[in-house]
Amino acid sequence: MITGNCFRGTHKVAPILLTAVTVALQAINGNAQYTLAPGDNSSIVVNPSGGNLVQDWTINGNNILNSSVGGFQGLYYQLAGGVATPIQSGIGALTTVGPTVVGDTASLNTTYSTAGNPFSLQAGYILTGSPAGSPNSDFQETINIKNNLATTLTFRFFQYMNLTVPNATVSLQTTVFQGKPLYSLAEVSGGAVALSETIDASLNPGANEGSITPNLTALTTVPGYGLPGPAVNVSGPGSAWELEWDVTLPVNGTFTVSKDIFATVPEPSAFSLLSLGLLGFGAFKFYRRSSA
Repeated sequence: MITGNCFRGTHKVAPILLTAVTVALQAINGNAQYTLAPGDNSSIVVNPSGGNLVQDWTINGNNILNSSVGGFQGLYYQLAGGVATPIQSGIGALTTVGPTVVGDTASLNTTYSTAGNPFSLQAGYILTGSPAGSPNSDFQETINIKNNLATTLTFRFFQYMNLTVPNATVSLQTTVFQGKPLYSLAEVSGGAVALSETIDASLNPGANEGSITPNLTALTTVPGYGLPGPAVNVSGPGSAWELEWDVTLPVNGTFTVSKDIFATVPEPSAFSLLSLGLLGFGAFKFYRRSSA
C-alpha cells in the first residue's frame, strides 16, 4: 500500500514549453489524437480523449505498438467499490497543451479536472528521437493524481502495455522499498528489438503487483485487478505486461508515477537483409539436394 505525500511534486520530464518558436495548441474536450513526431527516426500517437491512450510507436519504419493488430498502452484507475476505468473517462474536462517540438523532442501535456470530482489528473508525454537510421527512441510519461476530497482517497492505478513484437520475452524486476519488493523495471526482447521500462524511484518506488501475459486479449477483464502478489522477479514469453499500484492519499495528497521507456529497433533493411540471407541459404540447400 502506498500512502502519504512522498511523491508530491512536479517532475522535470514533462515541461510545458511555450516560447516564441514553439507553438502550443490549446484544446478543450476535443476528440483529436496527437502524433508526437520530432522529425527524426520515430513517432508515437497519443489519444487523450478516448480509445487507446498510446499506440503506434514507429521507429525506423517498424511499429512496435501497432494498433491495427492490438498494440496499445493504457492507464486506468479504480476507486474503492468502483470498476477499473481508462484515465480518459470520468475524471473531468480535458485540457491539452501541445504537441510542442523542440529539437529532437516532442511533448504533449494533458490535464483532467472538474470541480467536485474526487481527484484531478495530469499526464505528460515526451518522445525523444535520434537521427534517422539510429535504432534508439525514448518515450517518457509522468502521471500526477491529486486528492480533491476532504477525506482520504483510496484507489488502484494500473498500466497495461501490449507490444507488437513477435517472439518476445518479458521480464519484470523488483527493488526493495521499506522492506517490501516492488516492481520497478520491465525488460522486453524479441529478435533484434529490445525495450526497457524504468520507474523513476525518486518519485515512486514501484508497483505493488504485476503480471505477464502473451497477449492482453487473453485477459478476462481489461484491465483486471487483484494481480498476483507479493512482487517477485518474473519472466516469460509474451509481449504484454500489467502493473498495479495500491494507493491511499490524505487530503490534498498527490501520487506521481514517472516512467522512461527506451527502445532499440533496427532499420527495416536489417530485417530485409536477414530474410534475403535465409532465403538464399534455403535456395542453396535445395539446389544441392536437387543436384545430388
